[in-house]
Amino acid sequence: EISLGLVGSEMCIRDRTYRLRLFCSLNSTYKNSTEFMKVQTVVDGVANVFELPDGYDVIGNLTRWLEQEITVPESGMFELQWGMENATKGWMEVPLNIIEIEET
Repeated sequence: EISLGLVGSEMCIRDRTYRLRLFCSLNSTYKNSTEFMKVQTVVDGVANVFELPDGYDVIGNLTRWLEQEITVPESGMFELQWGMENATKGWMEVPLNIIEIEET
């Protein structure tokens, strides 16, 4: 499902298979921020959500990365979307501190 409330960044790279690694860390007073966090790639209109590892917490994260393998089509286009839903403020941007893209 493509979520319109998420912040998105469209990217264009060579058509290959890549490993995406994302580092997200937040200094926040919001409790349960990770519970409402969503990060996904969209390729050819199909969304693929990053699975959050057991025990992952974006607040004060200093060591844990999110990882996903992605196959970029011939067009070279894909979108990275991220956000966090807050009941009173709606969708808010999740900090995306580092994006690492490595060809596999």
